[in-house]
Amino acid sequence: MRRFLTIALVAALLPVAAGAANVVVPVLELATDGAWDPALGSLVLRTRFASDIVFQGGSKFAATLRLSLLAENLEKALAAGSASFSFPLVPADVDALNDSAFIGVRSVSLTIPSLFGLPVSTTYFAGHLDQLASGSDYPELFGRNDPSTSMRGYIAFPDGIGGDRSRWYEGIHSINGTGIRLGVRALDGNFAGYLYGYQDGHFTYLTSGIWAVDARGVLALGPVELEAFVGGSGAYGPFGVYRTGLLFHYDTGNVGEFYLQAGLPMWDPTEPFMVENLYLLFEPRVKFGAGSVILTLFYHPATYLQRATTEGGMLDAAFDLRFGDVKEGAAQGGVRTMISFDPGYESADPLLERPNSVSLSIAPYVDFTAGGIGWNIRVPVRVFPFDGPWYSLVEPIIAARASF
Repeated sequence: MRRFLTIALVAALLPVAAGAANVVVPVLELATDGAWDPALGSLVLRTRFASDIVFQGGSKFAATLRLSLLAENLEKALAAGSASFSFPLVPADVDALNDSAFIGVRSVSLTIPSLFGLPVSTTYFAGHLDQLASGSDYPELFGRNDPSTSMRGYIAFPDGIGGDRSRWYEGIHSINGTGIRLGVRALDGNFAGYLYGYQDGHFTYLTSGIWAVDARGVLALGPVELEAFVGGSGAYGPFGVYRTGLLFHYDTGNVGEFYLQAGLPMWDPTEPFMVENLYLLFEPRVKFGAGSVILTLFYHPATYLQRATTEGGMLDAAFDLRFGDVKEGAAQGGVRTMISFDPGYESADPLLERPNSVSLSIAPYVDFTAGGIGWNIRVPVRVFPFDGPWYSLVEPIIAARASF
């Protein structure tokens, strides 16, 4: 019934929005990775499909409607669409339903560009709104290149966070819920500031009625890009929980770049502070001629978007030798070597329990644009640990992304 109502709502809004608004598809992505399944003794493909459709319109009053289509495992979703279920559900039926595609409204926002003649934009929103300290919104805010790291999203983490393929690292925090955003822009266009007040949607798996406030500043000045935020969510524990984060990017020009993300995604003042609470990504980038060398050190946080990751203390060290630059319209390719140290995770749930381990992988890759579609091809080879036939160590990834 819920899916029927959602589709009915979308069908009702489409002709109205299309007749009075611009229609933009900011992302349409199809990504497939292969992983060895020891139970089947075969390579199994998993495909993620994600698309957003945005309706923007109005001259004096700007309205934005964002609709999302998402399938975390398209193969299982298509199989579940033709399956029949009987009650009580067996575990195989529950797994099929969990892997079915989701069609729904990701976010709706209504924006008044200038409230009462003041240089303050006011946005009423419900759902996902902004990614904080990710760097991905610099193109939209300031018309600059995206400075963010490639160690983010589905391509970098095909298994998701803690095995949850619906979650990936994208910045240090995101605004998700129902509330109001106030925004100001500097006259020279180099600074944007935002204040958010909202019911925190990241806590919907616990209860409703947890309110949050976040303040955020984004700066672009010459070779420097800087973003900082601080916020908290109340009515969770006796004193609430708090977060803060910083993004810093410096481009020297022909020599190289330096990129940093550092923050505390979630801190409960009643709990002892541990280094596992931190989100740290340190990335120097050195350029030479047509190539570059990128060293990435990523320290995983114990909590992310108000939920445990089971990855606290995990460290990824990646060495990326790259030639070309897709940002300049050329193809780029290279080899990324990554060593991951996992300190292990102790849990009462045996499915979550994990011993400490070290792994090594080498991933040749190529990125290019053809016909307006961006292509990413990766062929990671797990060198260590070696457990299975040699062909089980290859986990290819191919992704296509477009916007129009």
